[in-house]
Amino acid sequence: MAKWNFAAMGQAGLTGRARTAAQPVARLIARRTGRPEADILALIGAGFLAIALIHFLRNVDAVTAAGRTGPQAGEAPPAGA
Repeated sequence: MAKWNFAAMGQAGLTGRARTAAQPVARLIARRTGRPEADILALIGAGFLAIALIHFLRNVDAVTAAGRTGPQAGEAPPAGA
C-alpha cells in the first residue's frame, strides 16, 4: 500500500505569491520551534487549501440556493401571465 506524503500535499497549496509570502514565515517558525521548514510550509499550505475549499463550498451552496429559488422546469406559469 502506498504511503501518503502529507508534506507534499500541504505544499501543493502554496503556489505563486502564497509561497513567497509563506517561506519567510515558515523559516522564522522553524528556527524558533526546531521543526523542519518543510513541515511548517506544509501546514501553511494545508491552511490555504482549507480556506480555498471553504470558499468553493460556499460558492456551490450559493449557486444551489439560487437555483432553488428560480422557477423549476414543469411548474405552471405564474397567474396572470
